[in-house]
Amino acid sequence: MRNLFVLCFITLAATLSTIKVTAQDLLFAGPTFRVENTAIGINAGIKKDFGNFGAMAQITYYPYRVEIDSRVSEAYFTYGDFNLVGLYNFYLDNNLTVYPIAGLAVNTRRLKAKVKKTLEPEVDNEFSKGKRQSTIGATFGVGATKQIGKFNLIGDLRFDATDYSTLKLFVGIAYKFSTASKAKQ
Repeated sequence: MRNLFVLCFITLAATLSTIKVTAQDLLFAGPTFRVENTAIGINAGIKKDFGNFGAMAQITYYPYRVEIDSRVSEAYFTYGDFNLVGLYNFYLDNNLTVYPIAGLAVNTRRLKAKVKKTLEPEVDNEFSKGKRQSTIGATFGVGATKQIGKFNLIGDLRFDATDYSTLKLFVGIAYKFSTASKAKQ
C-alpha cells in the first residue's frame, strides 16, 4: 500500500505543477494535532477557489511516536494522511472565510518495534520495521481562513472516517498568490 501513498503524492505534485496559479490560490503549511493518539505532525497543501466553490489537497506526516512501552516490548507508529476535499466558501466580514469540508482521505500507518531483553537489559536490540498499511475513506469537517495582509491564518477541524479514524486539528499560515493583472492595478 506504500505505492498508493506514493501515487497520491505524485498525483498531487503533477497537479500542482500544471495548475495556473491565480489570485484565489493558497499554499499553506503548519502543525497539526491528531487527537486519537495525541501526535503532532506537519501539514502542507494547496487550496483553490472557483468562486464560492473550492478544492483542497493536503499531505500530513506524523513522525514515529511511542504507543506501546511495556517491560517486554517497545512499539512506535508513524502516520501519514492525504486528503482531497471539496468545499463551499462562506465569505464573512473582516476578511474571514468559513467553509465546510467533505472528500477523500487516504491514511497510512507504519510500525517500528523491538522486543526488549529482560535478562540482558544493557544489550540493545535492533528495531524491526513493519510494512506500511493504507486505508481509504472519507473526511468531513470545517475550516476557516483569516486574511492578514499578504498572509492568511488557516485552520480546520476534520474527522477521517477510515480504518485509522481520527479527529485532527490543523492551524497554519497560508500565502495567497496574486496574478500579474491584479499586481498592475
